[in-house]
Amino acid sequence: ITVVANGIDPAFRPLPPEPVAAWRAARGLPESFVLAVGTLQPRKNLGVLLEAWPLLRQALGDQAPDLVIAGAPGWGDTDLGAQARRLGIVDAVRFPGFVPQEDLPFLYNAAAALALPSRYEGFGLPVAEALACALPALVAEGSSLTEVAGDAALSAPPDQPAAWAAGLARLLRDAGLREHLKALGPGRAAGFRWERAAAETAGVYGGVAGGSAP
Repeated sequence: ITVVANGIDPAFRPLPPEPVAAWRAARGLPESFVLAVGTLQPRKNLGVLLEAWPLLRQALGDQAPDLVIAGAPGWGDTDLGAQARRLGIVDAVRFPGFVPQEDLPFLYNAAAALALPSRYEGFGLPVAEALACALPALVAEGSSLTEVAGDAALSAPPDQPAAWAAGLARLLRDAGLREHLKALGPGRAAGFRWERAAAETAGVYGGVAGGSAP
């Protein structure tokens, strides 16, 4: 088995604040929000974020941001809206649905933090994309996400809402930590390039064929 990491589009990068603010306002997104990106399906474990939100609101009070979960419905989709209603956080959760590729860099740049609690990911492009945009992130342990993020993000166990609330509260309260992660993110993401993925894949083909790749 040879592992070849995915690449990310160069469009994912820190953007000037003015066009980002204009884009956010045009789409009716809140001024401060935590972002989750991905198809709505069980392995994404998005329910743990909803369970964490009342705890985060207790910790941060009026300073607690909204939660924006961006993604199209997938197989085995659970009713996250019903869960939000049960938890009394409907006013704090937005579901904008599928976001086109050209809008994703603006979405990452508009957010205060990324939260990705997936139980399983083959790679985890949203983490690499967020790091490239200098967006601080909290990712789930036990999958590929911590390998992708390295030391440029925080992590939490995937099924502990209290740990997610605590991790997000730490990210949102600690300006020094946010700046540290913002500085690390683009450098970490720079290692994930499609040119590198192509060259490493060609190397595997060459090795299997008994020669060297061109």
